[in-house]
Amino acid sequence: MICCFTPMLASGLSKTETVDLKQKVQRVLEDLEPDVKERRAVIQVENLPTIKGYERQLQQLFQNPDWQFIEI
Repeated sequence: MICCFTPMLASGLSKTETVDLKQKVQRVLEDLEPDVKERRAVIQVENLPTIKGYERQLQQLFQNPDWQFIEI
């Protein structure tokens, strides 16, 4: 796990912040809407917590869906 945190620390992301995952996912889904419509995908999001984390890293995580694993 240390290798995963090293780039964050090197880039100055040493402090976590409170991130509302539900809001974060909703914003990302708005950005992905054209791809979702093109693939006729249905995305269901249930209750998500508010957590401490790196907001930018979490956004990148949600913005990079692996479409091959999305059930059509």
